Amino acid sequence: MEWIAENLPKDTYINIMPQYTPAHKAYDYPEISRRITGKEYKKVVQRAKDMGLTNLDIQDYWWL
Repeated sequence: MEWIAENLPKDTYINIMPQYTPAHKAYDYPEISRRITGKEYKKVVQRAKDMGLTNLDIQDYWWL
């Protein structure tokens, strides 16, 4: 996201998706062996906004 904010127009379309689901060998790596939390998703969305990105596709789910 930092690269996008620094190198592309601020209104570049960005889809921030919260539905990552670990599969197959992801479970061999603790840092990617779980779904993200609502708090983590909100943090990423806020970071994008703080960097001035304006064309964000933000997905709201019941767990957020």
